[in-house]
Amino acid sequence: MSVITFYYQAEYAPAAQSIWRPVTDAPGDFAPAFARTLGVIIAFVAAVLPVVVFVLLSLAVLIFYFRWSGRRRARKADRLMAMEKATSSANS
Repeated sequence: MSVITFYYQAEYAPAAQSIWRPVTDAPGDFAPAFARTLGVIIAFVAAVLPVVVFVLLSLAVLIFYFRWSGRRRARKADRLMAMEKATSSANS
């Protein structure tokens, strides 16, 4: 029974403040709440940005390495095929 009475208790004392006090305080609380939200967003971006930059740089290095090694393997395969053609035509 005490739980039910807890939910029905008024947040403000009826004689001290109006029930509409939160509604009238809301516009005044908007600017500080908005500033806190912007501060949290900036802090989040500041915390995540180094990780994102590191991941993107790592991906760029990996892509560069795999493209470089692929071109190197292709050149090596072309050289081997040219040598094979040269030796097969010399034997004929």
